[in-house]
Amino acid sequence: MLSQMLWRMAKEQERGNIRRAVSTTVAQASFDIRDKMALRVQAIERMARRWGANGHLTRADWESDARLYIDHFEGYYAMAMVDKSLGIRWLSLRDSGGAALDGELFRVIKRFLPQVSGDRTGISPVITLSSTNGGARVFLAYVPISKGGAHDGFVVGAFDTQALFDSILLHEVGSGYSVSVYNGMEAIYTRHVGDDDEGKSVWAQEVDADIYGVPWTVSVWPSGDTIEEMRSARPWVVFYAGILLAVLVSLAVYLGQKAYERARVTAAANLRLEA
Repeated sequence: MLSQMLWRMAKEQERGNIRRAVSTTVAQASFDIRDKMALRVQAIERMARRWGANGHLTRADWESDARLYIDHFEGYYAMAMVDKSLGIRWLSLRDSGGAALDGELFRVIKRFLPQVSGDRTGISPVITLSSTNGGARVFLAYVPISKGGAHDGFVVGAFDTQALFDSILLHEVGSGYSVSVYNGMEAIYTRHVGDDDEGKSVWAQEVDADIYGVPWTVSVWPSGDTIEEMRSARPWVVFYAGILLAVLVSLAVYLGQKAYERARVTAAANLRLEA
């Protein structure tokens, strides 16, 4: 009974260690997504302020600014300048996708413009661009331009979800963990590592990562190899040590009883001799 109780205590401590490791990892993943997304959107906000403060910037100025952001931050798919009449003035792509992609991205950007007010930054739902190779999943960040206090259009950043989350999570979440990002019930990004059936069903933990009002959920779980690494031999050591302790205690009791019996017989024999 003692060995079983000690074994259960050791196993519970082991499970607690795994849960704490997963909890730390998913919290870090959520923080990194919020932090790195904020850096990207804030960069677009700075660009929008510059364009609002300078009324005579040219197409060459736009291309220079857009290319700087697209090349500097991983995960960008494209950037667009939208004028105050909600027409797309300029569009810059990370890679040339041809007329079909240009047209589809134009339509996607315009589709969500009515949903974004002129005085706040907004994030669109995730959309699949079917004209791209394999159908790239993108979402859009709309940042309003204000000129003299009046709304003067938007700067729009289009992000490739796979490339974006790879750039954030590949280095921040350990290689021994799988991770998914959900927009509602839809998985918009998943990275599987090894055999993770037990890890997901038993150890997966989720935490919210609100991005400018869009409620994303991050889920992280360890791979089978990671679970085995975090498990220790301590519960079994405790179990067998408990058994050994029980045997030693029983042996000590037995030997004590035998010694007592011998002493009692010896004392009785001495009394008879004295008589």
